[in-house]
Amino acid sequence: MAAYVSVVMTVHNGAAYVAEACRSILAQTHRELELLVVDDGSEDATAEILRGITDPRLRCLRLDKPLGPFAAANRALDEAQGDLIARLDADDVAEVERVAAQVAYLEAHPEVGLLGSGATRIRADGTTLDTWRVPVSDVDIRFMSLLGCCLIHSSVMVRAELLRGAHERYREDPPVAGDYDLWTRLLPRTRAAALPEPLVRYRVWDGSISVRRRAEQERLHTAIARRWMAETLGLGATDEDVASLRTWLMTPAREPGSRSRVLWEDLSHRFAERVGPPPSFSDAAVLARPWVR
Repeated sequence: MAAYVSVVMTVHNGAAYVAEACRSILAQTHRELELLVVDDGSEDATAEILRGITDPRLRCLRLDKPLGPFAAANRALDEAQGDLIARLDADDVAEVERVAAQVAYLEAHPEVGLLGSGATRIRADGTTLDTWRVPVSDVDIRFMSLLGCCLIHSSVMVRAELLRGAHERYREDPPVAGDYDLWTRLLPRTRAAALPEPLVRYRVWDGSISVRRRAEQERLHTAIARRWMAETLGLGATDEDVASLRTWLMTPAREPGSRSRVLWEDLSHRFAERVGPPPSFSDAAVLARPWVR
């Protein structure tokens, strides 16, 4: 029997793109699924658009006032009936084989509980911008997660059993970086992987949270990376140290500060001892700059 998948989507004033996002899920070749959409207090035509979609696999939850994307997602997780939970943001698009490909991988690899994929980045009008590559092996995902969020939220599928407890849900505030925080809390409990194929289209536009709140997201990613280094490897580093190392990886041609070089060497050495061979600096720098024309 095919695995039953709950696809979770949250939307706030997303009338421009929510219909396309929903249609991309309801058109999946894997038919055994439900689409749970939480309308997070939208004030535009979102509710009307959702009411116009008649597929019985769509279930809508309406919140009278906005709680934020991660609090809204937790409401959907309370209702989800699937064995697997997939995420898709309301401004992104799933390729038609996305769910089938991920279900097949998870059925073939029972040790993996957290699965992402590559993505195609698109502009506001849907035209292609570039390709987003991701680390694909468990070891590389664990290493790159020490440096930042390396799994694309809209691409992730998780075994529902990993999300049963309240402490295994999204932290609800602030409304950015909750996905990265959750992945770091799931990694001690399961293996991770990603399919290299671009199974989702990730929209880059001025209205997205990642654009509107980029500075806050970067600050929180740095703080989560520092915490994760400490918890995983016992590495004491400041936010400034971690931010400098992340900047060096993004612009490897620049001359690093001595503290960045020491942190990199310490990070790599401890990871090799406790987890496995880390990627080289050059390979990590490629993964830290994931967009390919």
